[in-house]
Amino acid sequence: MTLPVMQGLLNVSIGKRVKTAREHAGLSQERLAEIVGKTKDTISNIERGRNMPTLETMQKICDGINVPIVYLFDDFSTDRVKIELKAKLDYAFRQLNEDDARAVVAMIEAFVSVRSPD
Repeated sequence: MTLPVMQGLLNVSIGKRVKTAREHAGLSQERLAEIVGKTKDTISNIERGRNMPTLETMQKICDGINVPIVYLFDDFSTDRVKIELKAKLDYAFRQLNEDDARAVVAMIEAFVSVRSPD
């Protein structure tokens, strides 16, 4: 795979993650643009994978949609369903207090430990 192809895949992956998390945060492109200090067109181009934002812009986007910046880079999978589910999980998890978060993690760990392989 060539570097330009890898860059294109990274742009698309990050764009999808931004869009999914923005939608789950209930923000329009216009509102996110206001929060980040960019134009709606800039946000649109990022979401479509046309432009790669700077790290500073990525951090502002992540702060605005309440996801950690690693969310944009974690597992470059283009599986839209998994991306959407992870965004929902990340958003819901951040709404929990520490005790509830620990309980949720324990439940997930218990589920994973008894789950049969596919």
